[in-house]
Amino acid sequence: MTLHTPAYFVILITLLNSVACTRTTPKHTAPTRSTPNTSSHTPDQVTKSHTLPNHIRRGVCLAHNWQNGGTQGYGTQASLDTLTHLESIGATWVSITPFGWMDSAHSTTIKGEHIDPHMLPAGGETQERIEAVIKQAQQKDFKVMLKPHIWIHGGLWRGEIAFDSDEQWAKWWENYSDFTIHYAHIAERLHVESLVLGVELVSAVKQHPEHMLQLIQDVRKVYSGELTYSANWDENVPDKVWRNLDAIGVQLYPPLSNNPEPTVQELQHALRPHLEAWSSLGERLDRPVLITEVGYKSAPTAVSKPFEWPEHLPESARIKNEQLQAHAYDALLSEIPQHQHIHGLFLWKYFTNPVTDEEGVWGFCPRGKLAEDVIKKAFQ
Repeated sequence: MTLHTPAYFVILITLLNSVACTRTTPKHTAPTRSTPNTSSHTPDQVTKSHTLPNHIRRGVCLAHNWQNGGTQGYGTQASLDTLTHLESIGATWVSITPFGWMDSAHSTTIKGEHIDPHMLPAGGETQERIEAVIKQAQQKDFKVMLKPHIWIHGGLWRGEIAFDSDEQWAKWWENYSDFTIHYAHIAERLHVESLVLGVELVSAVKQHPEHMLQLIQDVRKVYSGELTYSANWDENVPDKVWRNLDAIGVQLYPPLSNNPEPTVQELQHALRPHLEAWSSLGERLDRPVLITEVGYKSAPTAVSKPFEWPEHLPESARIKNEQLQAHAYDALLSEIPQHQHIHGLFLWKYFTNPVTDEEGVWGFCPRGKLAEDVIKKAFQ
């Protein structure tokens, strides 16, 4: 779709300024400040996890930095340097995220480069950048998961897309299929190992699983790699959908504890029923389970509200707490090997720009924090 008016372009820029993250709210640069770590735990108390079994994918979600025209984003020297860093901590997979945009949760139109290859300003996640970073990852011997996302203007959650009629739903699914198949062609051409057919599309899949089944069939006509869907952590996807996919995917963000200083054991115990449920589903349906996204902030709400964006934290919670983040990762990486049908995880997140201040020091990125030592021990 051609950009016809300056007003539309302004809206597009606003959207781009919000898509450096992919959860439920728009992303803005949070002010960085140095604050004390209030946890009483010491670094040597966060080393419980052991090396993950070889069959478990060691993945990282690699996020594009759009600031300054994307000069430190996908396909740049910065992203190549970050891939080198991820290689050094033992990561073997990366997920790459292109976007499609909706004006509202009730719009049947999905805008993106599948419609107009010149829609995005150069600083965004353009197709050229997506292809460049995939090639960089392959150059470093990473395997790649391509994970197209829908972003709704204003940061509304894609799990709450809603329409009044089956006709509107059918139109939305038609447009969503065009968006997805566009990236399926790219994935096939670049020999990408895994493709995600949807992320947290709770309402869409629940109300019209037949459209997801048709999408799976259509994508298989053009893409020969692994197909999965990234369900929300509490989403009940119909078995018939999972049976037509190669892997079960889950975005794992359940609340774990309101204790401000939980032990690793407490967090591990809280994670266990969630991992058991997904692993049991994988066993019943004979499918591997992939945690397509999981992450913890280095903030006091890391485990009470793991899904909450750093910029939405109240002022009282904007406190750097590396110990709590490290404890959460320690619990996760210690518990995963106990569930035999969980075959991989992708950690949210590392930025292409190693010195970005986009999230603030209490954000998700574990680079240079205590959590990275825990991750490195488990990954290597």
